[in-house]
Amino acid sequence: MAAAARAHAARAGVPGGDGTVRHLGQHPRGRPGGTTARVRIGGHHLQVFLRALRHRHALPPATGHAAGAAVSGHQPRLAAAELTAGDSVGGPLEQAMGEFANAVVRANTLDPLTTEIVRLRCAQIHDCRICGSLRLRDAQEAGFDEAMQRKIARYETSDFPPAVIAALRLCDAIIMRPAWADDALKAELHQHFSAAQIAEICLDVMKWSQQKPLVALRTEEPPWAQTTLLSFDERGAPVFGGPA
Repeated sequence: MAAAARAHAARAGVPGGDGTVRHLGQHPRGRPGGTTARVRIGGHHLQVFLRALRHRHALPPATGHAAGAAVSGHQPRLAAAELTAGDSVGGPLEQAMGEFANAVVRANTLDPLTTEIVRLRCAQIHDCRICGSLRLRDAQEAGFDEAMQRKIARYETSDFPPAVIAALRLCDAIIMRPAWADDALKAELHQHFSAAQIAEICLDVMKWSQQKPLVALRTEEPPWAQTTLLSFDERGAPVFGGPA
């Protein structure tokens, strides 16, 4: 087990001092990015990405199905106008992404500590500032603290329980290299989690990876200066509760 842990740590890379993984091609904190008039949390990131991209490259607005078909030769699934600023707000793709995110955060087969540790691992790998600035209220009430947060970047050599380490290995595999989710990891996960809990970990990682376009354009700066509590209402919408 120790050898497997060392091998996994080696291929996962050595995190930087601020908790980011430097060999993943990520940009250092503070890189200037595009601007956008609208930043939303909870899965509604496509609109922000397209606005920032259009601002940065001064792209002309696309119009209708013909614009997409003329470039690719294929009929797009959605009208190009539905993917441009002002037209896609509340559109079918944004609505579907929001409904997915809201459903994921309402799942409760996992304990709050594992959920929070996996969420913050996603934030570290993606170098997402807004996700890293949040702390789940349920996890804090269950005992999560900043000492635990500091262990996440080097979890393979931490004193986290084996179940948490297995969940973090699955998180790394989904984001960085799916081939790491091999038979050995499958067996390890089933030692600690039910099938429903493993599915919830996978969905959590997907939900907390939707911010990657924002991070790429460096438009995910949090609107608050301090670490902030996060919870969700009965619909799965985010509720920000002040300093953590």
